[in-house]
Amino acid sequence: CRLDDHSLIMIKRDPVAQSCRIFAYSSEWSKKVGGRLSGVLFSDQDCFLRYSLGSKELKKDEVMESELDELGKSITRWAEKGELQTTAVPGLSLFRRNEPTEPSSAIYEPSVCVVAQGAKRVILADDDSYVYDARHYLITSVHLPTVVQVIDASEEKPCLGLKLSLDMREISQMMVDSNLPAPHVRQSSRGMATGEMTPPLLNALKRLVDLLTDEKAISILAPTIQREISYRLLV
Repeated sequence: CRLDDHSLIMIKRDPVAQSCRIFAYSSEWSKKVGGRLSGVLFSDQDCFLRYSLGSKELKKDEVMESELDELGKSITRWAEKGELQTTAVPGLSLFRRNEPTEPSSAIYEPSVCVVAQGAKRVILADDDSYVYDARHYLITSVHLPTVVQVIDASEEKPCLGLKLSLDMREISQMMVDSNLPAPHVRQSSRGMATGEMTPPLLNALKRLVDLLTDEKAISILAPTIQREISYRLLV
């Protein structure tokens, strides 16, 4: 296809939906990145038409920053300041905090928790603690009593995050049916662990949040995207 010098195309191979999606970023994003189209970069299941930034190329960190920025904007659009806010997407809750909080008690259910900006600390009863931020997610496989605290947030850069409930039986069945490994997370016998965030996982989470703009599509598309998220957590 023909591309001008102000476009960035990301071709995303989706093994779950068995389809190929093309995302075109606007010229404004292109201007922020700068440079020109130079080639193709393959990374796991995704390939990115990449930019030449003078002597540099678009790196994974820059892709991560772009995906985090987009997810943060989507969360900001819907999340109000305060406690966890449920949404029309089953199992999806959003939150925004404009300042660090005092430690408070909470029950964590089987879920994945993500912050696009800021950081949170979760402490279990035995003082085992987990910090998750924009580069790390928190996954919980059982119900656990915890003490939770937002540790990085401000008016200029609020802590923006989400929680997505997980069906552990569905994930276990997916692992068996597809011969998939256990999630790539920090080893833990506590039923809670952290894992490294990836651009494909961030992109899937953003698409799930963006379904809030089209509630009629939620019942059709949300299960597919949630299944993709489960897959991303496994690989």
